[in-house]
Amino acid sequence: MVPHRRRARMRGLTLVESMVVVAALATLIAVALPAMGTWIERSRLRGAADVLSAALRQTQSEALKRQQTMVVSVSANGTQWCLGWSEQTACDCARQPTDCTLDGVVNVRTHADHPGVTLSPGIAGGVFVFNPRRGTATAGNLTLALADGSQIRIVVHGLGRVRQCIPEGAPDLGGLPGC
Repeated sequence: MVPHRRRARMRGLTLVESMVVVAALATLIAVALPAMGTWIERSRLRGAADVLSAALRQTQSEALKRQQTMVVSVSANGTQWCLGWSEQTACDCARQPTDCTLDGVVNVRTHADHPGVTLSPGIAGGVFVFNPRRGTATAGNLTLALADGSQIRIVVHGLGRVRQCIPEGAPDLGGLPGC
């Protein structure tokens, strides 16, 4: 007679164990989604600040390279804003964006590329002028903001330094110093 072999124990999850796992995952997702939305919005703000800072630095670099005055024009009207740059004179990035050209390329950044981000210029006449000598510039700033109060300020120093900071009273976004 052949000895009776015990059946190997079945491996896997029971229905109850599966339901507990699904409930735990649903709870984690419900908690994480609002935080994810905030993270996405703040990433959009950081992206806009990086793009505009890069545009200002590029303009300064072009002034030095070409040995010509370069001008950055800023126009802001509520949630609609634009920043454009060209040689020698200010351009109207809001009405005539094609005036903001350099070597046949239109150089304009707008609110459409950064939805939900508002811009407040802190510059006389809405114009930054980068001089070809030593890269000096018209001092001023641009403040980018979200509806939740998050803000990043781009500061252009008279000696040409372009930097980002968090205005006093705005939520910390991590990695940026206070203004």
